[in-house]
Parts: sequence; structure tokens; C-alpha cells
Amino acid sequence: MKLADIPQVEQLSVSEKVLLVEELWNSIGDQADRLNPPRWHDHVLAEDATEYGKDSEIGSTWTDVKRRITEES
Repeated sequence: MKLADIPQVEQLSVSEKVLLVEELWNSIGDQADRLNPPRWHDHVLAEDATEYGKDSEIGSTWTDVKRRITEES
């Protein structure tokens, strides 16, 4: 599906589009039990957990990441 398939969306204001996206996102969350992520996701998550278990100081906190992102803007 593409935006061109729903021409009414183009007529919405930015704030209305944001609300629509929020509604769509929430509807996906309500159906999360129906999602079937690919198997490789489990593999990557297991690898990340193993690496984190070796040294929990690896990586950055969300606070640090957010600060770096906002300082670069």
C-alpha cells in the first residue's frame, strides 16, 4: 500500500497525520501477538546478549545517545 492509494491522507494537516500515525502504531501494538519476526532476529538478540554479558560497560546509555543526537542537530 502506498500513500497515493489513500488520497484523503494528503489533505490532512501535519498534526492530523501525526495522530493518524499514532493510531496506526497503536493498532499494530494491539496485534503484536500476531507478529512473527524472522528467525535471524532471535540469533542477533542472542549474540547481543552474549556480548553484553561479557562486558556490560559496552555501549551507551539512552541518555548519552540522546544527548549526542541532540547536540549534533
